[in-house]
Amino acid sequence: AGWGVGLVAAAGLVVLALPPGDVWSVHATQQRYTDCRVGARESALDWLHTTPPETSFAISDAGLVPARAEGRLVVDNFFLNEPLIQETGRLSPRERADLVHRRGPDVLVLSSRDDRRFVGYYPTERAIYDHPAMSQYRLAHVAQGRGATCGYHLMVFRR
Repeated sequence: AGWGVGLVAAAGLVVLALPPGDVWSVHATQQRYTDCRVGARESALDWLHTTPPETSFAISDAGLVPARAEGRLVVDNFFLNEPLIQETGRLSPRERADLVHRRGPDVLVLSSRDDRRFVGYYPTERAIYDHPAMSQYRLAHVAQGRGATCGYHLMVFRR
């Protein structure tokens, strides 16, 4: 039994010491994520703080930005934080896009793989962007993530 425990402990140490599961690789991945995505979210938040407090906005990654938006009305593009989803069940990207546009937020925050043109990360965001009501919005800000390999940007469209 002693050998078995020792073998398991040694195997665990190997897993923690070798990529991709080693502690250093995990830490580096977490740091890239923080620099990239959180950097873009903080930039979008800084821009939102320049708008009047009654400004409403819609966003897909509805965590950090809504939490720090100082009371601005938020539409969750995925409707995950809404009681509505309990009544409707799963919604298609097109149904979500219709609901987002029906709510008429002043600002749409959509994640893009490219900082020069919209290349949506999520099908729902692509449907929001392709929706006829999108013609009411103009690009106001591009929130860029930090880091040389960051391919996550938040395009901020305003009515």
